[in-house]
Amino acid sequence: MAALWRSIRHTRRYQGTFCKYLEFRRCLLSNNYRCQEEWQKYLNSPILTQVEFGYLSYQMYTKLENQGFSSLIDMDILANKVQTMHNQDHDYMKGIIKMFRKSKDAFPVHDSIVHGIIRNYLEKGMSKEILEMVQDRKAFGLFPDPYTANLLMDHFLKLDQYSEAAKVAYELMFQEDDFSNQLNYLLSLYSCTKHLTHSATMDAHINDDEDVEDQEEDDDEDDNIEWVAKKVVQAPHYDDHFDLQCDQYRLGKTLHMLGCVQGDNLLGRTVQLTGLALYNKFPRALKLLKQWKAKGDKDVVMKESVDRLMELLTEAVTRDPDAPLKEYTTRTLKDDILRHNLTPAEKEKYTQELQALSAELENNGQLSAKSLVTEVEAFVTGQLKNCEQTDINKYVKQLDVWEKERKMLFDQQVEEYLRNEKIEEIAQKLADLQEKEETLQFFENKQKIKRAFVKAPWEKKEVRELTIDELEEIERNKKNRKSVLFKRRR
Repeated sequence: MAALWRSIRHTRRYQGTFCKYLEFRRCLLSNNYRCQEEWQKYLNSPILTQVEFGYLSYQMYTKLENQGFSSLIDMDILANKVQTMHNQDHDYMKGIIKMFRKSKDAFPVHDSIVHGIIRNYLEKGMSKEILEMVQDRKAFGLFPDPYTANLLMDHFLKLDQYSEAAKVAYELMFQEDDFSNQLNYLLSLYSCTKHLTHSATMDAHINDDEDVEDQEEDDDEDDNIEWVAKKVVQAPHYDDHFDLQCDQYRLGKTLHMLGCVQGDNLLGRTVQLTGLALYNKFPRALKLLKQWKAKGDKDVVMKESVDRLMELLTEAVTRDPDAPLKEYTTRTLKDDILRHNLTPAEKEKYTQELQALSAELENNGQLSAKSLVTEVEAFVTGQLKNCEQTDINKYVKQLDVWEKERKMLFDQQVEEYLRNEKIEEIAQKLADLQEKEETLQFFENKQKIKRAFVKAPWEKKEVRELTIDELEEIERNKKNRKSVLFKRRR
C-alpha cells in the first residue's frame, strides 16, 4: 500500500510534465478529424453489408483477367470492403487494383475508391504496404485527395515516422497541387521539416568516379551481355520532376514549393532557401539571397539555412566540362543527370559569392538566429485549430455524396443486368420459335425440297490421269480386299 501511495505522489509531482508531453503527442490532428462514427455509418450501408469480400474479389479478378474490364460500382464496393480482407490477401488485392487501373472505367480516378482503399489499409495496420502502392502511381493510380493525404501523414506522424510522412508530401508535390488545402500545407511543411532534422540523409550526389567504376565492371562482364535488337532507340531525358530519384532532391523541391506558398516572410524565405540548397539549385538560391538583401529588411533569412547552403555547396560533386559525351545508344539517365552538376569553376565562383553575401548579411544584422524546426512547430500548431472543422464538414458532406453516387451506380447496374437478362430471354424464345417454324415448314415443303435437291446442279470433279504409283496402289488394295473376302468365305 505504501508503494502505491509513493507512485501516486510521484505521478502528481510530474503531472504537468506528463500533460505537456501528451499535448505535444497530440499528433497535430485531433481524434475528431477522423470522423470515425460517420465513417462506420458509411461502411454499414445496405449495399456494402450484403456483399462478401472473398466472393466479390474472386468475381472481379476472374472478369478482369478474362475480359479486361470490370464495373466501377464493383471496384467501389470492393475498396470499402478491404476492412474484412485478410492480411495475406494483400498481393491478391494488389493484382485486382493493377488490372482495374488498366481498364476503361479507371479514368477518371474516383476519390471514393482511393479513399476507401487507403483508409481501410491504415485501419488494418498495413501502412507500409499502402504507402508503397501510393508511390507507384503508374501501376495503381492511387492519388489521394486532400483529406485522405492528411490522414496518411498524421498516421505516420503518430509513429514518429517522419520519412514516410514526408513521402506523402512528395506525392502532393509531384501532382503539382500547389497545396491549396491549408491542412495539406501545414502537415506537409511539418513532415518535411521533421524529416530534414531527424531522418534525412544527403544522398543526392552522383560521383563521376562511381560511374567509371560501373563502366569498368560493365567492361569486365561485356562477354556475358546479351544484345537485343531494337527498332527505336530513345536517348534518356531528365525532366527534373518525375525523374527525381533521390530523397534529398525530392525533399528539396517540396520544401521550395512550400516556401513559395508561405510567402515573403522570414519562415517562407528560409524554407525556400533550404529547399533550393537541398535541390542543388545554387544559382537560384544566390539570386534570391541578393534580392532579399537588397530590400534592407532586418531578418532576411535564418542563419542555419545559409550555413546549410554553404555546406551543401562545399560538398557538391562537380563534373568535367571537357569530358566527351557518350555514344547515343549507350547514354543513360544517369549520364543526363550528371550534366546538371556544377563545373569546378562554377563551384568556386558560387562559393566566393555566397561567402561574400553571408558576411554582408551578418554584418548588417539581417540573419536571424531562430531555429527552423521551432518556428515551423509554432506556426503549424497555431494554425491547425482553425482548419480542422472546415475539413470535417466537407468530409461529412462528401460521404453523403459518395453514398448517393454508389446507390445510383448500383441501381443502374441492376437495371442493365435485368435488361440484358430480358434480352437473352427474348432471343432464346425467338430461336425456339424459329426452330419450330422450320420444323413445320419442312413437312409442308418436303416434296419441293426433294425436287430441288434432284434438280440442283452437281459439281463435276475434274478428271485427271492417275500416276503409276497411284495405279499400283489401287491394284494392291483390290488384291488385299479379294484375299480378305476369300478368307472369310473359307
